[in-house]
Amino acid sequence: YTLVNPTDGLDSPHLILQPEIKRLKEQLAVCYPVDRKDHNGRRYVNVWNKLIHYKHKYIKPQDAGWFVSMSMDNPLITSEKQCRFYLGILVSREHQLKTKLSIHNIPSGLYAIFRHIGNYDSLPEVYQFIYEVWLPKSNYSQSSSLSFEVYRNSPRDTDITELITEVYIPIEKTIK
Repeated sequence: YTLVNPTDGLDSPHLILQPEIKRLKEQLAVCYPVDRKDHNGRRYVNVWNKLIHYKHKYIKPQDAGWFVSMSMDNPLITSEKQCRFYLGILVSREHQLKTKLSIHNIPSGLYAIFRHIGNYDSLPEVYQFIYEVWLPKSNYSQSSSLSFEVYRNSPRDTDITELITEVYIPIEKTIK
């Protein structure tokens, strides 16, 4: 279930294996909304910095969750201007908001989890593979438009060729 660049970040084909299929319990994330056009801009970086500050200031180390990004819409179906996109931190159910963040629910259910190792710049290729290759050939369909990414490490302390991102797609068995 890993997407790996065998040449450590150089332009080359990726090796793609099957995802892990896993049933998840409901999760909560404290989030900031982000306009997709700001995806690589200053506002995007500012939101990440605010989340890092929030995590260090308000979340107990034992409750500290992973950083996430959440897309509430499928960008292959919904126009980019209308896509709802959030950056956040997974938190425990007991967490009380301390600032003007919002809490978003990640529903329980069955998920296909694709692991990507490498630069974030190749994530669009991961989604293209998921939606154009894996889903049509699998025995699953997407059960909601939500998808999210979990960042298992950070470019602040990890080389970009070693970044680990998990892409979660909610799925259900397809009846054929």
